[in-house]
Amino acid sequence: MRHHSQPNVKSPLRILIGFLVAIAIAHLSAFDADEPRARYTVTSWTESDGMPSSYVRAIAQDQAGYLWIATYSGLVRFDGVRFVAWKSRDGSTLPSDDLSALLVARDDSLWVGGFGGVTRIVDGRVDKDASTRDGFFNGAVALLQDRSDHIWA
Repeated sequence: MRHHSQPNVKSPLRILIGFLVAIAIAHLSAFDADEPRARYTVTSWTESDGMPSSYVRAIAQDQAGYLWIATYSGLVRFDGVRFVAWKSRDGSTLPSDDLSALLVARDDSLWVGGFGGVTRIVDGRVDKDASTRDGFFNGAVALLQDRSDHIWA
């Protein structure tokens, strides 16, 4: 086993890293909490804002930029301003409103998992439904899409 001793001269990389750390420390010590950029805004939404439940279990964003939110009380779409409870265009329903998992697939279909099974929504309609009545397990806590485009629950 050979041991190489480090030269006593500092490398340019070490000098640069030391310089950057010194600048960062100086910048942090000059932080002024009264500056406008130091103020943050926190916004929260509840049932009074249109959410069916304040308990959010999953969030996914589709290609159009909408946020889909899975709650204990149903599926909600959020456009950045208002919440809209999901309703199928053809009157079909999800197996349960108690939802726990969401996935926007690469084909932009929305997969919804909950304590009634897994449902695929395409163009606002239920396309596929694997529920307990079909022998599917009673809940999905995660939904993933693999490289071969298979959906895993």
